[in-house]
Amino acid sequence: MSFFSIILLIIVYLLVRPLFRNFTNNSAQISINNEQFFINLFAIFAKLSKSDGKVSNDEISTINNIAKQLGLSGKIFEVAKNSFRVAKDDNLSIYDYAKKLAILVNYNEQTLVTVYRLLWVIAISDKIISGTENNILKQILSSFKINPRYYEHFQAEFVGKDNLLEHHYQILGCNESDSDTQIK
Repeated sequence: MSFFSIILLIIVYLLVRPLFRNFTNNSAQISINNEQFFINLFAIFAKLSKSDGKVSNDEISTINNIAKQLGLSGKIFEVAKNSFRVAKDDNLSIYDYAKKLAILVNYNEQTLVTVYRLLWVIAISDKIISGTENNILKQILSSFKINPRYYEHFQAEFVGKDNLLEHHYQILGCNESDSDTQIK
């Protein structure tokens, strides 16, 4: 793991951890909300990870590191892992899960921007952002009902234009869905 990744995970931990401490009291309703939050969060992670065809080992490693930084363990960690496994192959869209998550946190911008940052961390973990991942990162902002300018902000922070796979296809005058024969 690079120095940048470690620093980023520490920042994410410091931003996100206090938000989840509110869920740890003895109230049954809060416990259910906590579980629902992680079900939807890890479903979003699954949908993003699989959006380019397969879940890479780098994406899995990054998601496991995020879970550790959030202090997930025991039952809630098992719930999150199961949600990931189920969601990567179910019929719901990433946007369905994003809307559910946004509702659970009452559209709290700080929480949703932190989740959005985590999506960028996952998307870039395999060193390149596919066109599909890029489209998701653009479109999910409307499900979260947060400012679309966060896309440009995080794109500049994480990758710049040259690391987007879509940019390389544009240089070649083709797109991601073209066959290898068409590209040649």
